[in-house]
Amino acid sequence: MIEAAWPLSPHPDLAKVYLDLRPGESHAERLARARILAKLAPGDPESRIAVASAAIAAGDYKTARESMLPQIQGNERPTARMCLIMAELEEAEHGETGFARDWLTRAIRAPRDATWIAGVVMSDRWLPALPATGKLDVFVWKRPDERLSSGDTEEAIFRPISGPVTEPPILIEKPRAAIAPPEPAVKAGLASDASLAAKDAGTNASPEPENALSPVVVLPDASPEGLSKPESPRPPF
Repeated sequence: MIEAAWPLSPHPDLAKVYLDLRPGESHAERLARARILAKLAPGDPESRIAVASAAIAAGDYKTARESMLPQIQGNERPTARMCLIMAELEEAEHGETGFARDWLTRAIRAPRDATWIAGVVMSDRWLPALPATGKLDVFVWKRPDERLSSGDTEEAIFRPISGPVTEPPILIEKPRAAIAPPEPAVKAGLASDASLAAKDAGTNASPEPENALSPVVVLPDASPEGLSKPESPRPPF
């Protein structure tokens, strides 16, 4: 019955029942049974997936890769189940490498496989009635509606913006005002350093120019707090 129904409607549930007909069979015998299904519907993806899964379990990685090659290199994107099978193949043949992790990452973004759908309810196995309402014969085997794919999302995010491109404003830092060095403090009753040096040397000192420093006498302020100190210039920042 399964062999008669397989060419009409290949289904993973039929493949599972067909490969598990005889308990205790070796993996090589299960692979031979999967090849029978592949001959009945050679171009169907379910036939290739059944052979690849049985070949991985049997350790025949070459057969598994040859069976999955048309599915991953075709015009359509491989589904999530195909990506998981390729990840299982890479891990079984080469261990936990970057190829296996890459296929697992692709499985997250891959198109979803067909499943049993009744409205907005999805089930991994067929059910005779909808659990919420009890309506009979409502589950249909089909692929879910595709949402916005990751490639479309990235294209929408990184699409260049149309229109004139305005340059960012340029910040011009104003030059800071030069700070005049403070004048040297001169104590009251003392002459400049030049006149003192002339007296010590015993020479006649030349008359000081008009702009020479003169003794500065600090007078007490009228305020009761005492002497007022000159404010030091504050920097402009």
